[in-house]
Amino acid sequence: MPRKVQNSCLPQPFWTGVPFDFLDIFLARVSRGRKMLFPREVLILSVVMSDQSRQKPTLTYWHVWTDDEGVSHQTQCELKHFEKESMGGDADPQWNNRLMSGDSEVLFCTLPVGWVGEWHENPSPQWIIPISGTWYVETMDGMRVEMGPGEVSFGADQNTKEDEQGRKGHKSGTVGNQPAQLMVVQLKDDSYLAAKPESLEL
Repeated sequence: MPRKVQNSCLPQPFWTGVPFDFLDIFLARVSRGRKMLFPREVLILSVVMSDQSRQKPTLTYWHVWTDDEGVSHQTQCELKHFEKESMGGDADPQWNNRLMSGDSEVLFCTLPVGWVGEWHENPSPQWIIPISGTWYVETMDGMRVEMGPGEVSFGADQNTKEDEQGRKGHKSGTVGNQPAQLMVVQLKDDSYLAAKPESLEL
């Protein structure tokens, strides 16, 4: 039986995605001449979020790769080298990780309900980001990871060797009763072919 990982991204705090200015307004209103609602929790939340805004973020992704024996695996990794910069004009600075450059092709895919991609390698190194629905990737080591919207995967399982069970590369498919829509960025640069996790950010 494959080892199954569901809801793969690291747990997010309940305030993830709440704008900082909204929190400032909220704090001002609940404290202005009124009895505070759970004051300790709100104040702690404000301090934590203010601190997080000054720290470099990280982005979690699943890296599908091939070991020296030709067996595919997937490892949860983090992108860390973010730098604060403006995208131009009067836009506020934002955290950017300029990880790769070079020729690439962008695909938008819809996998129907019940779709199965039997054992195959990623055709080229590629980033895969679900937009809606859920899909899974199962590698030759028995690991199966299910990913929903915003959970990122990097496919670099080239150069695998077929095992006695006929497995080569990975198997994938949809989960649940709705299609999975994916955005895929395929890299044309062979330097990322069969890239191992430690080779992406040095």
